Amino acid sequence: MKTPIFRFVFLISLILSSCSKEDILSPEQEDSSSYILNNNDLKSSNSDYLKIQLKVLYTIVEQNPNNSLGWIFSESDFYATDISNFSGVVTNPAGQIIVLNLQDKNLDILSPQIHYLTSLSQLFIGSNNITHLPNEIGKLTNLQYLDVNFNELTALPTSLINLENLRWLSLSFNNFQTIPEVVLNLEKLVGLNLFWNDISVIPNGIYKLKNLKELNLARNQITTIPVNISALRQLEKLYLDRNQITSSNSNQYLGKLYNLKELKLNSNNLTSIPSQFKYLQQLELIDISDNQITTIPQDVCDLENQNDTIIQTDSNVSCQ
Repeated sequence: MKTPIFRFVFLISLILSSCSKEDILSPEQEDSSSYILNNNDLKSSNSDYLKIQLKVLYTIVEQNPNNSLGWIFSESDFYATDISNFSGVVTNPAGQIIVLNLQDKNLDILSPQIHYLTSLSQLFIGSNNITHLPNEIGKLTNLQYLDVNFNELTALPTSLINLENLRWLSLSFNNFQTIPEVVLNLEKLVGLNLFWNDISVIPNGIYKLKNLKELNLARNQITTIPVNISALRQLEKLYLDRNQITSSNSNQYLGKLYNLKELKLNSNNLTSIPSQFKYLQQLELIDISDNQITTIPQDVCDLENQNDTIIQTDSNVSCQ
């Protein structure tokens, strides 16, 4: 059950810098009108920025009363709280938060004030009860890794398009029925994980993710593979297992992914695999087990001897 958002007001940097620690009130003592964070705060000194990020962490606690974060804030001197001892918090030498791991902490809300953590490069919020991400997350322009696995997401804010440094996005175990359009515009992604959602179609726009090295779409409802997937020439790992793929014709497009090292097509409804797979000379593993395949083209079988490729099949499958 979500509680009303507890609003924080951060004193302007001029006032803060003129106050001693004794003059600064604790969150319990301060008037509620003194907790508004504003953009002027980001122009303050590093010491004031550290106070801002402390307020952000406190916001996360207050907005999630049933959390299991275990963070303890100093009652005698709030701003003397040492966040370097907080579980899941990693700081750089300047004390700025660069990694925030909030996984499995019984969170219902990701505070919009998260965007004040401008040095954040990795954010883990998996295994919670989050139903949406705030638009403000798009202001975390230094973010490189975002993990929101095991939540209740059905969509993403369009502001994610501003995460120009994002390299890895993990969205497994959510409720996506399509790959969000904003994801297809994150052209610097090298890893995308949408394992175990309700996706039925790989959109044609997938071709825009030309830097992808790993794509995990296993355990969805996908039936065909689009021709545009052949544009992902940097792809090294492709997981399409446990879907409902039936068309062997669409699989031929995978034969142009010349850098593939792992390809998983097991547990689909395939009856054959195309001879074009013989061009996947970098393959270390291909899994086509638990399908309706009875024979494999000899050229593909030869990958085992020529390149030490591991080909996992059912016991009744032969080379032909």
